[in-house]
Amino acid sequence: MYTVDNMVRTLRSKLQEQNKSKVSDEEILDFLNQGQDFCFDIIARRYPDAIAAIAEATLNDDKITFDMPENAFEQRLTRVYRKDKNYTVPLERVGYREIDDFSGKIGIPTHYAILKNKVHLLPPDSTGNFTWLYAYVEDVEPLVVQQGRIREIDRTGANHTVVVDAIGSDLSIDSDSFNRFVNIVDAQSGLVKGTLELRDLITAENKIEFKQITTRTKVDNRAIETELDLSIEEDDYVCLIDGSCVPYFRKPAYNYIIQFATTELKRSLGMDSQMEETALRRYEEQLEKMNSKRESSTRIYRTRYQRTDRRW
Repeated sequence: MYTVDNMVRTLRSKLQEQNKSKVSDEEILDFLNQGQDFCFDIIARRYPDAIAAIAEATLNDDKITFDMPENAFEQRLTRVYRKDKNYTVPLERVGYREIDDFSGKIGIPTHYAILKNKVHLLPPDSTGNFTWLYAYVEDVEPLVVQQGRIREIDRTGANHTVVVDAIGSDLSIDSDSFNRFVNIVDAQSGLVKGTLELRDLITAENKIEFKQITTRTKVDNRAIETELDLSIEEDDYVCLIDGSCVPYFRKPAYNYIIQFATTELKRSLGMDSQMEETALRRYEEQLEKMNSKRESSTRIYRTRYQRTDRRW
């Protein structure tokens, strides 16, 4: 089972260290997330199209720029497209210094440039008849531990509820705590299916009740929903709003992340890490040499809709 909790247990086994006072779960999570960032950077550099998300751009008031998505990994934009009815045309990227070359010109944009956090369409669109799409490398969710695996779902009451195997100790209904906001995570893909606010924790029944009238409409750029989405099902996970408790990557990337964390933790504890470093280089070579000409089914652009495919 690919879960963050299993990653933590695997890492403790490799360290032969079960004493949480010596190595806390928080420290392990920090190193796992560092490993995930390094892994994602390797894949994003070699095969950006394979992990790209695609979205529709909302133009700013000037009608010639749109903002870079906040969740873009290192602001990596891979494509911009002009869409008109039944066809889509990619635009050619130019350097920001060439923006002035299009000054005073209007017409149908054929190029784009990135300046700071804005994407400029060049030349400015004189028609307003197009839809603009962009593909970008979407940042992966941070790894967090689970707060319960869903066993039952009840959408019949005024406030929807789920029964989990065990309620996590980090959850809170305190109005001053952000731990009252949770993500529901797909058990297979690790994607966030919805974000909700806790109303009550009925620990005797392992039941979690969610608010229908929420105190916030958005937290950390996530919309807070008032009901359980129909895509949410048994065996999905509850975790804090900070991330996902199911890693997006599987083998060999999954192994690389664990090996990276093991290597860095051993080094930080003053333990011999030479063998671990050798193993880490081997996993990194596997990532670097992965064949970019994979089956087309694995090279699907991610959209903002729910998806259950998984790569790597």
